[in-house]
Amino acid sequence: DAAKAPEAPSRHTTPHKGTPRTQDHSHKSTLLTRSQAAAIAMSLLTIVLASASYVRLLPVRSRVAVGCSRRAETATMNMRSRRASRQPTQFLEVQADGSDMWRASGAIEALERGGCGVLPTDVSYSFVAPLSSKDGTKRILALKGARGEKKPLSLLCRSLADVEEYTKGVTREGFKLLKSALPGPFTFIMPASASLPRGIYKDGARQWKRDTVGVRMPDDPVCLAVLEALDEPLLCSTVPTGEAGDQLACSYPLEGSESASWCTEVDFVLDGGPRPSDGSTVYDLSGDPADGLVLVREGLGRL
Repeated sequence: DAAKAPEAPSRHTTPHKGTPRTQDHSHKSTLLTRSQAAAIAMSLLTIVLASASYVRLLPVRSRVAVGCSRRAETATMNMRSRRASRQPTQFLEVQADGSDMWRASGAIEALERGGCGVLPTDVSYSFVAPLSSKDGTKRILALKGARGEKKPLSLLCRSLADVEEYTKGVTREGFKLLKSALPGPFTFIMPASASLPRGIYKDGARQWKRDTVGVRMPDDPVCLAVLEALDEPLLCSTVPTGEAGDQLACSYPLEGSESASWCTEVDFVLDGGPRPSDGSTVYDLSGDPADGLVLVREGLGRL
């Protein structure tokens, strides 16, 4: 009994005596770690948010940089355009049969830029400009003295496919006529399709409404070679005839000469040698098909 007496208190007091202290110490240590972790997390969150704000600004800064770059490019292009407009007229000469069309590269490049120039055709020399060039078309109208008034221009096409694209309402008989007459010295007035630009605007006012259009397929090797090199037809209008009855394809006009009044207003003059100046024969196919062909003007063409 004396030996067992000390064991009783030991059994009740010692088995878990140190455990609560260990658990309390561990609990305090854990709370401290979480507190530190929370502080660190808050610091990291602050850094992340600041970084995110900066990142969100990057696209804006990029867009601003791109916008500035585009504005600079536009200004450069405008400057180049103004410089190009101040360049002297190119006077280019090629053989009448178009065998040396490499000499006409300057004319083709000017048209690709939307310019205005002079080409030989099978019936006359003509002012020309790309169909899609509003500036070039306005320049032709200005050269013809057509500001603010209706002055229809003809469409120089390289194939019947172009004629079909920019006109409508062609009957079977009408298409047979076109196929037999073109290419040749004819102009056929036809209803314009939706593919043709509907008008030219100056200061918001319509200058010329194209409900109909005169189409041509010139039988001229020089003109056809130029058309083949482009992606679209050309609008055209006849160059004025000189006092002696000849039509001028200018070659280095003398200072103060009358020819300089229009020669210096175009980007190029492609001289292919002598051409007729009698003009094309014009037929109107835009009316009632039952009316058939309506002769508008007699020229070089004979059906």
